[in-house]
Amino acid sequence: MLRKNNNQYLKTNRKIREKIFHDEVFETKARRKLSVFYSINESVRKEFAELSLKYISKRILEIGCGLGSYATSVALKGAKVSAIDISEYAIKEAKKRCNNENLKIDFRIMDAENLKFKDNEFDLVYGLAILHHLNLKAVIPEIHRVLRKGGKAIFIEPMAHNPFINVFRFLTPKLRSKDEHPLRMQDLQLLSKDFSGFEFKFYYFLSLFTVPFYKLLFFNQIKYFLGKLDEKIFAVIPSLKRFAWQVLLILEK
Repeated sequence: MLRKNNNQYLKTNRKIREKIFHDEVFETKARRKLSVFYSINESVRKEFAELSLKYISKRILEIGCGLGSYATSVALKGAKVSAIDISEYAIKEAKKRCNNENLKIDFRIMDAENLKFKDNEFDLVYGLAILHHLNLKAVIPEIHRVLRKGGKAIFIEPMAHNPFINVFRFLTPKLRSKDEHPLRMQDLQLLSKDFSGFEFKFYYFLSLFTVPFYKLLFFNQIKYFLGKLDEKIFAVIPSLKRFAWQVLLILEK
């Protein structure tokens, strides 16, 4: 009803559009079509996981948790976790999964740009491909506010500059929301302003060309070789980092 009767409202309300999009994506599992791309991003997720494991005994907040995402993994290891998403469907399903596994996770429907948590409440705030759906000028101060001194924010996000990825994005508009905006280099500068410490690690430049080979037996060998080659290229020619597919953001308060 909302889509049919409030088209003008939808045109001007980014958050409602995002909510509707993600409710539909989670319910229909439409983004499974992108799984081939995510078959190459093990290295960034491994580093992300290793960083988060250092906070298992601390208070953790996941932003954009979807159907449970990484919150379930860290909760299984004993972390005290709060997890939020704008999608009612996602939170409902995440709670079901949580109950089935007898886990205690504080799942909530919440706008990440207006966090309903106290100041200095968390030791770690993290998210997987969520910041590029948000207004950075609104969400970054909120993340900074709820982090304790010495706390960290860790995010994996897509970058906007790679021409091959951008062609794919252009050809598959229904797989992404109207308002999402992969990060540009100037966005990284904006992210770093509120934090005393920051580090950006870039992944997947030539590695992207392994995607067509994902069904082949030697796929992992190609992926490993090109991943190492990417590291050397970024070290020798830092200006090419902008053409990476993903970036790992490590921000410290």
